[in-house]
Amino acid sequence: MDDVLVRLSNITKIYGKNKVLNQLNLEFRKKKAYLLVGENGSGKTTILKVILGLISYEGERTITCNQIGYVPDSLHFPYYLTCYDFLYNLGLIKNISPEKIKKALEILSKEWEIYPHINKKIHECSKGTKQKLLIIQAMLANPDIYIFDEALNGLDQNMQLKLFDFIQAMKDAGKTIIITSHYFSLYKKVVDQVIYLKEGKAYDQFN
Repeated sequence: MDDVLVRLSNITKIYGKNKVLNQLNLEFRKKKAYLLVGENGSGKTTILKVILGLISYEGERTITCNQIGYVPDSLHFPYYLTCYDFLYNLGLIKNISPEKIKKALEILSKEWEIYPHINKKIHECSKGTKQKLLIIQAMLANPDIYIFDEALNGLDQNMQLKLFDFIQAMKDAGKTIIITSHYFSLYKKVVDQVIYLKEGKAYDQFN
């Protein structure tokens, strides 16, 4: 049985005169965590957008799962909403039943230590709390693939360790984890493969 959940074949993406991705070929498998590294502009975030179907591209993208949980590196929050309303509405958008959303938020808000802030307006919250909101919303639908774009931003050391534990648990549960980060040394204990990007290609891959 093929355990590849994401396959990118001959992917090319051009912005203006800049070829950000150049005939890129990558596979992402179940029970594995992958770290994409490279200089700014090397194509890390562009790869994530291709996987998510957020941008046009040349080549072939094959996804063999129904749900992807995405933690972006930033988001323009609807600051007029409370944390609870933000997460609840995203759950509805993901076609999760109201009962399941409420149960999930009861558990996740405590696990990720935002419960005391759950009824605050988002504009009243710290950067760390906002980052936890992004992480929690990605978990709501129990996706097969998790994508983390600089997910450590704003997290203190304890929450970083919690995220690493979560990544390991999701690997053990058969999920695929794709990460971009400038902090290779922090992730090295939980990733199975590091993919180095240079000039639009997976220049080097090592375990």
